Amino acid sequence: MLTNYFKLALRHLQRNRRYLIINVLGLGFALGFCVLCYLNYQFANTYDHWHRDADRIVRVETIKGSTADRYGICPAPLGPAAVAQLTGVEAQCRYDSRNTVVKRDDAVFNDGISFADDNFFQFFDFEVVAGSTQLSDRSKVVLDEETALKYFGKENPVGQTLLFYADTDHKLPLTVSGVIKNIPLNSSLRFHFLTHLDNYLDGNKKADYTDWHYSMDAVFLKLKNIAETGAVTSGLQAFVAPQNTANPEWKVKAYYLEPLRELASTSRYLRWNNLWPGVPPAAVWGNATMSVLLLLTAALNFANMTIAVCNRRLREIGVRKVMGGTRGQLMRQLLGEAFMVVALGMVLGMTLAYPICDWFNATWKFTDLRVDYTDPNLLIYIISVALLTTLLAGGYPALYLSSFRPTSIFRGGALFGGRSVFSQIMMGLQVSISLVTVVVGLSFARNAEYNRTADIGFQY
Repeated sequence: MLTNYFKLALRHLQRNRRYLIINVLGLGFALGFCVLCYLNYQFANTYDHWHRDADRIVRVETIKGSTADRYGICPAPLGPAAVAQLTGVEAQCRYDSRNTVVKRDDAVFNDGISFADDNFFQFFDFEVVAGSTQLSDRSKVVLDEETALKYFGKENPVGQTLLFYADTDHKLPLTVSGVIKNIPLNSSLRFHFLTHLDNYLDGNKKADYTDWHYSMDAVFLKLKNIAETGAVTSGLQAFVAPQNTANPEWKVKAYYLEPLRELASTSRYLRWNNLWPGVPPAAVWGNATMSVLLLLTAALNFANMTIAVCNRRLREIGVRKVMGGTRGQLMRQLLGEAFMVVALGMVLGMTLAYPICDWFNATWKFTDLRVDYTDPNLLIYIISVALLTTLLAGGYPALYLSSFRPTSIFRGGALFGGRSVFSQIMMGLQVSISLVTVVVGLSFARNAEYNRTADIGFQY
């Protein structure tokens, strides 16, 4: 039975090559953007997920007393105090950053440098490509691959020396101890240089991390059990008084723990957040909206064309019913043909996904989408979209065409095309969605151009 279905489907598609080509191209482009939609959503919702202990790491955020706004900064002594006094806290790690002048021989750069406790690389997982990433040696600094190439070219950077704070009287030579792989763009922590906290200069002197008046970019806690978040949050309130005593002009109302896995999606709502925020929601849902509109347009076009070309098959349908064919068999035949076209479109879409993602990455500086068809979740998504598209594109034609009675077909009483109310609705939907897609696409393009050329008071 399946062999006969397959032979009939091939025979029908061979006789209607233009129909096949148009629909495969339309579905291919739409399904290619559906793959982009999935990868973009996955990228935006997997910030910081690759860290081994991500489920137990939280960031301490500060709630300001006068406004109740949440701030990303946190008093420097809070981390060690939490480890010492709260049983639910296993470890802490502090992180800070600033800009400085970096010099290598005669080359001078204005660059950002980050500072952390010596257990930073036990807290977070960044891939080492050369040397060592131990921060306990205060004379060392760790680079990423991009920075190593920028400063040393093809030379081995490990063991080489760079001069930091080169424009001050407190010049600090640091030796490169290791190089890490370039940090993924979906990371809240991104740095080019990383060294120990003790190398941070606050003005012309070293920062005092025992002073509750001094705040850092981020304080992370590793909990023994994430279920203890509530108890640890309650325990942190004991540290409100020391901070307010040290800094009465900036009083804290409470402290809040933000899970690392959720940090990127909520950090854009933080005040004074010096970590990298996640992908803006508009960049995720705008992309999804356009993908859905394209897929609906292609599916409705496929359905309408299927009904149109099947006008030639009415006698075949009538003969099959007279010979004992059931409506269920006809529906399976028509849905099978639709699935074959969708499958070809999906193959084309999976191929087009590569240049589409490259184009998308070139458009936005905060995305780095990579097509990986070994990802089982992506394959499940692709199969699900293909089945849904088959039902969208082939469901109505299968129901409609299989409903005709042989007597109506042979007497010429079968209604097709414009005289069918549902066909008119389908055609109207196709035209409407196509127009909406064009208008929305042009609106996005005009908005992007407006922002690109807007007068913001200074040159990029």
